[in-house]
Amino acid sequence: GEEALERIDEPLVAGIHAGDPETMSLRSTFPRFIYLEREYRSLIWGMYRSRKRTHHYPPSPFTIFVTFREGMDELVSVLEKSLPAETILKDHEVVEVGKIMEGAAGRPRYRLWIRGRERALETDALILATPSFVAAGFLKGTDGQLSSQLLSIPYVSTATINLAYRRSQIGHPLDGYGFVVPHLEGRKIMAATFSSIKFPNRAPEGMVLLRCFVGGAKNEELVTWADKDLLTAVRKDIDEILRIDGEPMLVRIFRWDKTMPQYVIGHEERLSLLEKILKRHPGLFLTGSAYRGIGISDCVHQGELVAKKALCYLSS
Repeated sequence: GEEALERIDEPLVAGIHAGDPETMSLRSTFPRFIYLEREYRSLIWGMYRSRKRTHHYPPSPFTIFVTFREGMDELVSVLEKSLPAETILKDHEVVEVGKIMEGAAGRPRYRLWIRGRERALETDALILATPSFVAAGFLKGTDGQLSSQLLSIPYVSTATINLAYRRSQIGHPLDGYGFVVPHLEGRKIMAATFSSIKFPNRAPEGMVLLRCFVGGAKNEELVTWADKDLLTAVRKDIDEILRIDGEPMLVRIFRWDKTMPQYVIGHEERLSLLEKILKRHPGLFLTGSAYRGIGISDCVHQGELVAKKALCYLSS
């Protein structure tokens, strides 16, 4: 009912997708909620029954959260080191993608125009792993309908405020990995993660690293606030919730402009139309967080599937 929407659905959608449940597609964001409602006729009862089932398994020494020891940059740096240097072109801005019908057996080839270079790069297959609005800009001159459809996927901005404290400054037991905040509470933060508890090697002994999230579909204007004002608002919320005494030992603020795709109502239909349009362009593939999952594991999985499709296309 209304309480489940306000206390469960809305903070989860905001905390994970930075979205508004009134406009988001449940089928695209939380399909399990649909299953629980249909199977148990109640979201609360379905979650309770599902939790009871997991208690039949022996406890694991690991949490469900994993990351790289040196942070997410490690994923990219290891991938880069595993590839021949001549196969990577960094710090070059692609400004346009063109399509030419000069490939083998009448197949198209794709031409990438790069700022500052007289000659374009040409390829038999092309995977665009950019935000959908960036891909739309590349493809505007190739297929207007494809470009328009990519632009129809909305994005919102968020910011993260990282705060480090001595453990003794925090009155809360920190008996979890973080929390999400219902919009009805009227706070500025929409979620917070206890980073040094959620992941090892994130803070020295006796210290705690917290990460607060602001912005999203309902409070996107907060991302434009000056650092001082944003920090004041965030600290007011987090100090009250976690009973924090004193100043943070470290503060780091990061803004992420238009980085969170919104799977609004009709998202599945948009993807179906995109797939139909792409059939006009053999060898052109799309992947990334705009389509079928915003998480790192979702993006890796989709990237693997698209890479296999591209290899299959090239070998056929």
